[in-house]
Amino acid sequence: MQNHRGTIKTLAFVGGTHGNELTGVYTIPWLLKQDWFQKSPLNLKTLIANPEAVKAGRRYVDVDLNRCFSNELLNNSDESALEYNLARDINDYLGPKNSDLAADLIVDIHNSSANMGISLIVGMMDEFLFVLCHHLLNISEDVRIYSMPEDPTNSPYLPTIAKRDICLEIGPQPHGSLIAETLFQSQKMTEAIHDFCISWSDLPEENINQILIKPLPHFTQVKNLDYPRDSEDNPQAMIHPLVQSRDYNEFD
Repeated sequence: MQNHRGTIKTLAFVGGTHGNELTGVYTIPWLLKQDWFQKSPLNLKTLIANPEAVKAGRRYVDVDLNRCFSNELLNNSDESALEYNLARDINDYLGPKNSDLAADLIVDIHNSSANMGISLIVGMMDEFLFVLCHHLLNISEDVRIYSMPEDPTNSPYLPTIAKRDICLEIGPQPHGSLIAETLFQSQKMTEAIHDFCISWSDLPEENINQILIKPLPHFTQVKNLDYPRDSEDNPQAMIHPLVQSRDYNEFD
């Protein structure tokens, strides 16, 4: 685990990376109205990442924006799709990626139609993220940590512009809809992350070390498991009713 003990100065909240995932779209304007947000000592940034997709009620317009942030694509000016151009503009605003000027943390707010609760998808774990995850697990029993370690340089995901990245994935919520509970969960988590970022530099070293030796309950992906398919690639099975919506539960 990397040791990044430095302070968090620039914190960014992003919604609308996928235009039909509305919790983030509605969290961002809520944030801007909060007294704690307006008076924050941090350099706070907010963004509705793909407003055209939001307006159209679609995941994206031309290509998936959340697959456009690898260094290769960001440096390829020949790509002309709407989302490729958006990605370069977003990289200028929140980055540049892999630079000292990049945001210290980006929280990208998404929805899932799966019963994921409040899932924090974390890339490369460091001491700050490890302690933050413990903190958020104590705030809500609905929080799950999904560890997805990968090299941020080659990652295509928007929040990997930052030095640290979190995808806040909340569900279940059908795409194109808004459920009050998921919005309230997003509001609670964004405020908690903000407050933790402020307190991080003042946490006693002894307290941090005590947390670092604790195991972090988390999930990670082992492999993709597809449905059985026929010769024409049509699925020949479906999720059993006794298993449906039992995300993060062990199969019997």
